Amino acid sequence: MKALLFLCVSAVLIHVAILYDAYLKMQVYKHYPPENSQDYMYIIVAVSKDALDSLYGALGDSHSSVRPTNDITIFVNKSWHPQNQDISTVSKDFSSPVVVENSINSFVKNKTSGMIEDLVTNVNKNTATVIVNTNNALKVPSAGGTGWTKKLEGQYKMVVNKTMGVTAIEIPYTPYVSIIIAIPDPGREMKVGDQLTPQTIEALRKSMTLKDVRVNVTRVTVYTGAYLLMDILPTVHGNVYRSMYGFKVSAQFP
Repeated sequence: MKALLFLCVSAVLIHVAILYDAYLKMQVYKHYPPENSQDYMYIIVAVSKDALDSLYGALGDSHSSVRPTNDITIFVNKSWHPQNQDISTVSKDFSSPVVVENSINSFVKNKTSGMIEDLVTNVNKNTATVIVNTNNALKVPSAGGTGWTKKLEGQYKMVVNKTMGVTAIEIPYTPYVSIIIAIPDPGREMKVGDQLTPQTIEALRKSMTLKDVRVNVTRVTVYTGAYLLMDILPTVHGNVYRSMYGFKVSAQFP
């Protein structure tokens, strides 16, 4: 049996410091069918905004050593010429923003087996670049298995927070995406879910240390899409830079 869960988060920031990564939280059953009404845990997809920002910075720095990985595609306005010519980009005519937006979203859909649709929004004639990250069929905890759960084994960053009543384990996948498994203590499921805000998730990650892990977790296949859109707005006082971030996750549970 399979269930499909879809979450979407987006944000617009103009000259605002980014304090946290983007966290997309899913409540998932520990067993299927569930043994009781509290038989659940949380899977959190963490998307690094800083990693996307670093790519944009690298476009303007011909001496930067930052390079995109295979899960990154950089679309640039054909009228904008990044200084760093060593980074591969895809040129688009942003004078037709709807056409470009549809083209990028079609690309993302194809890259994620049709699971991520309509990721990018607000493309306009002032858009200089859209940096897109796609991840297709990330296996949690790993490939293989036939049941609802599978044992996660190995060394991972983790923390047991007794005050909050949760065990959190982070599985890194790419420089842009990690998946955090949060297992509440019995009877603390709802309270933990309420407390898993970006601030508390960030604090949990900072307190993690590398430990041997051996625990049963829910099997899930995760599809992600994330983007950074940068507009350059000309004014009489110079250019104004406006950034927008968008994220979508689709998850399939056997």
